[in-house]
Amino acid sequence: ANCNNAIAAGGANINVTTDGGKTWTSNFRGDFAASNYSINSVAYPTTSKSYYAVSNGIVYSSPDRGVTLDPILTDFDVQMNDIAVRGDTIWVCGTGAFSVPTASRRPKVFRSINGGATWTTISAPFTAGSTAQGLSDIEFPTNLIGYMSGTRDTIWKTTDGGTTWSKLPLSYRDWE
Repeated sequence: ANCNNAIAAGGANINVTTDGGKTWTSNFRGDFAASNYSINSVAYPTTSKSYYAVSNGIVYSSPDRGVTLDPILTDFDVQMNDIAVRGDTIWVCGTGAFSVPTASRRPKVFRSINGGATWTTISAPFTAGSTAQGLSDIEFPTNLIGYMSGTRDTIWKTTDGGTTWSKLPLSYRDWE
């Protein structure tokens, strides 16, 4: 959130500092550990708001640095992998969950323009099935321009805030 306040999260742990990293407080999520859920990403835009993308298909919001987690998006067909926040706009990318048959697995992007109150799901142009990409990272340097990366040599770009996505060409060199 700023130079003094930070959150590092992963697995079932949420670690918080309020003094620039001199000391850390650990919040172990026993419920996540018992269910084998993993916090895959955290976004911490302000000291009073943090967001967590979790492998159980849920995105959580917290007003108190992860002490309490309130679900704001649920899709059990997706493992939530990464989250990006700019103001009231939140983007989340995920990969088809292992509980979904391979032929039906599909990566998805979710977008909220009102702080998580409502969500739009973007499934196209992402393929489903055994050749589906896994979407693992999402970044928005502006409110309109964003990038995603994932498996199967995948880099995607949007210029309209995430409504539509275009696959960027990747060049390969033959290294000997």
